[in-house]
Amino acid sequence: MTTPIERAFTEHRRLLWGLSYRMLGVQAEADEVVQDVFERALRHPPALDRPLRPWLVRVAMNAARDRLRKRRRTPYPGPWLPPPAEEPAAPVPGERLQQVSYALLVALEQLTPRQRAVWLLREVLGMSTAEAAGALAVQPGSVKVTLHRARKALGDHNEPMSDPVTGMVAVAALAAAILSGDVAGVTQLLSADCVALTDGGGVYHAARVPVVGAWAVARLLVGLARKNPGAVYAPDVVAGCPAVFVTNPGVPVAFAPRSVTLFGVRHGRIERVWSVLAPDKLPP
Repeated sequence: MTTPIERAFTEHRRLLWGLSYRMLGVQAEADEVVQDVFERALRHPPALDRPLRPWLVRVAMNAARDRLRKRRRTPYPGPWLPPPAEEPAAPVPGERLQQVSYALLVALEQLTPRQRAVWLLREVLGMSTAEAAGALAVQPGSVKVTLHRARKALGDHNEPMSDPVTGMVAVAALAAAILSGDVAGVTQLLSADCVALTDGGGVYHAARVPVVGAWAVARLLVGLARKNPGAVYAPDVVAGCPAVFVTNPGVPVAFAPRSVTLFGVRHGRIERVWSVLAPDKLPP
């Protein structure tokens, strides 16, 4: 016979996992947070004379924030990008957004752990200021100030990108221009403030700083294609974004034989280019 704690955990497990994944951007870490919450609930069960969901959410968010702080204190070689999941995470119960896209996960990396937690509880889960304050054990005024700062930091980055089908049309045109070596043509397909980020994980050669601006990104993309004439490109949709898998087993040891590049497309132009080379972040 199950206990009230076990029933509550089963009922809210999907919610806890969804919030943890949106906090951390890594599915395996979200799994670990949920397991930590369950173990704590068994070791130190909360009072059963009140709803258990707020307690479970608070424990999960605190655990996820601790992990996020620890990760950000650890030196990382170049930009850190979330592992591109093969499928976007399913909506959490009550979620205002239909899915969490890769674009959103990358945008959330701009926020502090507290800002990220407040933004998720208020904007995604739809909690009131008082509910979010209770879940995070802070004052309501702190929630309001933190949410304002989070919204300001995100700007329009949390606005939805084009749907994958529309985005893939733009990416197909981009690929044709890249393979033809047309830097000017590539530039026209990018937004003026386009940014390219590359995560090599310290394993393979990769740009350690963002490449900013349409012309600079265009030169980067065309230059990479010229240096890898034997590469094989496979278009796909990954984590809600148009993407291209690249394989080139003949490259030198210091260069990635496999990678995936995801594209953030809005209004027909490519605004973001995210290239993941780190082998431990790639799908098998």
